Amino acid sequence: MCAKLLGVIFQQNLTFNDQVDVVLRTCSQRVYLLKLLRDQGIPQHNMDIVFHAMVLSKIRYALCVWGGHITADQNKKTVLSQRLPRDARYISIS
Repeated sequence: MCAKLLGVIFQQNLTFNDQVDVVLRTCSQRVYLLKLLRDQGIPQHNMDIVFHAMVLSKIRYALCVWGGHITADQNKKTVLSQRLPRDARYISIS
């Protein structure tokens, strides 16, 4: 049984596996969108703005609540952890 409160998915046993999975899946989709935007020739400055608005904001929201609950298994399975280092060459994180 899960409950969603202010956009954070709480599980009955107070783990956040579903929350982590949703965030990672959403960010993976948004990184793909960034790749499509880059291929359209969007300037680097604008790519940075979009990355901060769409990816970092999703990761940072309520991170203090669920951030410590990312398991090694989730980290290995995520497309984000595989794709972001490869696609991050066009994003400057500052």
